[in-house]
Amino acid sequence: MGKHSETELKKLIQGEETNTIELKVAAPRATEMAERLCDMANAQGGMVLLGIKDPTHEIVGIPDHRVGEMLDVILRTVRQMIKPELLLDPPEPEICTVEEKEPIVATVRVNQG
Repeated sequence: MGKHSETELKKLIQGEETNTIELKVAAPRATEMAERLCDMANAQGGMVLLGIKDPTHEIVGIPDHRVGEMLDVILRTVRQMIKPELLLDPPEPEICTVEEKEPIVATVRVNQG
């Protein structure tokens, strides 16, 4: 696991989407991802959880063959599309385990500048 416990993630997933929590079944287009991450960084930080069906909050995880693509969208977005570069905490998105599924969690730090 990483920074977030399974219990903590389940609680976040069961709650409502807010300005600090975004649930997605897969990574959106890079421009949409950049907009959402910037909004979080300029407010109070937040988390994007991929592998979660938004309307039902069902944890589906990210299939093994799509993990690289999802990580690439997030990292390309924070390193190339957002200037100055946006900081994640931890610096790489986490592949977590929740109910034996593997969602990806990107935690956005508050913009310090």
